[in-house]
This record gives sequence, C-alpha cells and structure tokens, in this order.
Amino acid sequence: MEATELFGRYHRLIRQVASRRADREASRKEIVRVMEQFRKDCLQLSPFHGRFLRDELLAQLEEEALHCADENMKAVFTIALKHLEADNDVAR
Repeated sequence: MEATELFGRYHRLIRQVASRRADREASRKEIVRVMEQFRKDCLQLSPFHGRFLRDELLAQLEEEALHCADENMKAVFTIALKHLEADNDVAR
C-alpha cells in the first residue's frame, strides 16, 4: 500500500475513533491499537516515505486538534499526535 493510501486510511480510522462517544480510556486503548498498526505499516515503506507519511498525518491531526471544539475528539487527536511525535523522534 502506498503512503497516500495509508494516509487516507489512518486519518479516517483516527477520525472514526475520535467521533465515537466512547469513554476516554476505551478511546485511548483503541487509538493505541490503531497507532501500533500504523507504525507496522510504516515499516513496510521506505524510510523516506514512512517519515513523510508520519509528518503529513502529524500536521493534519495538529491542525484538526487546534480547531476542534469537542473535547473528546481533541483528546483522541492528542493521543495520536503523541504517538506520531514519539515515532518521529525515534526515526530521526
């Protein structure tokens, strides 16, 4: 799967988790699973494309978190952002 397809897939998955009205702990567990799969999928890409994908998803989710009025959605975006930032720190 190409980086652009993965971007769309994971952006959609993260937004789906964020839009559910689950309690924060359930959302956190689900987003952790999504981000673990994202990490595995990025390892299947070249280092350049994996970094590019993380950076693009990070930028998109930062923008959405900044403009999000819903606190539950913002919390899910923040959890995903922390995972992406941690992955970027390791990859650099």
